[in-house]
Amino acid sequence: MKRAMIIACCLVFGASMAFGQAGSIGVFSDVGATSCNFVDTGGLVQVYLAHVFTDGATASQFKLDAPLAWTHLGDTWNFTTVIGTSIGGVSVAYGACFVGPIALGVVNFFGGAVADCTFMSIIPDPAAPSGLIEGVDCALPDPGKFFPTGGGARINPDGTCQCNVPVQDTTWGGIKALYK
Repeated sequence: MKRAMIIACCLVFGASMAFGQAGSIGVFSDVGATSCNFVDTGGLVQVYLAHVFTDGATASQFKLDAPLAWTHLGDTWNFTTVIGTSIGGVSVAYGACFVGPIALGVVNFFGGAVADCTFMSIIPDPAAPSGLIEGVDCALPDPGKFFPTGGGARINPDGTCQCNVPVQDTTWGGIKALYK
C-alpha cells in the first residue's frame, strides 16, 4: 500500500513538472512579447507569436484563431523548418533547444471592422494527433511531447476587457483598510 502511494505521488508530481515546462504559445502586439492588447484602426496589423515560460523546447504545433474580418497577408517565421500557416495550423521546428521566451514569428493582417474587445487566441492545430497544442521538449536522447497552453489577446480593448491587468500602486495602510 505504501509503495503504491509513493508511485502515485511520483506520477502526479512528475506529470505536473513536465506540464509546467511546456509553457505557453502566446499572441503579442509587440516584438518584445510584453503586451497582448491590439489596436486595430485599419491597415497593417502585426501579430507576434512567442513560446513563453518554457524551460526548454525544440518545436511546437498550433493554430492562430484570428478575426474573420482580418485579411491574412502572410507569415514571417524566425525558423527555417515550418510546415503550414499560422491561420490554418502550423508546425515550427526550432532547430535547437531554446528556453523561453522564444520569438516564433510575425503574422501580418490587413485589419479593420473588428468590434471592441474581440478575442484572438492560440488553439490546437486541427492536424495535431492529440487534439491539443503540442510541443517537443529538450530531453536527450529521447525528446518527448508536451502540451503548452494557448495565450490570448484582445483587439480594441476598452476598460472592461484588457488582457493585461494593470498593477495599481498602493500603501500598506490602504491594503489594511480593505479588510476593516
